[in-house]
Amino acid sequence: MDRTVDFYTNVLGMPLIKAIDLPDGMGQHFFFDAGNGRLRGVLLVHGGTPTAKPVAPCPRRCPAWARSYSAVGSMNHLAFNVPEEKFDEYRKRLRDKGVKLGRCSTTT
Repeated sequence: MDRTVDFYTNVLGMPLIKAIDLPDGMGQHFFFDAGNGRLRGVLLVHGGTPTAKPVAPCPRRCPAWARSYSAVGSMNHLAFNVPEEKFDEYRKRLRDKGVKLGRCSTTT
């Protein structure tokens, strides 16, 4: 969870605004400020979660490190609305922060 908090706060610039302990030590629920009155919630569950397995439909051009994995309760996709004029700036910011970026495309 430390890596998740670091990614959302220091890479994406979404401050952690609240963390709630779940009952009976089951885990925690974290909330990040995604801007414009929106929150991004991340749930940390202790124990009992299945191991993620590769998802079959991944484009052949997708690099191995970017292949999708899934398990019950996991998330495979999160989209952000990025203004077109900010796209290159945000892409550079992610690269500068060490985030691997690739192009997974089924087209040429």
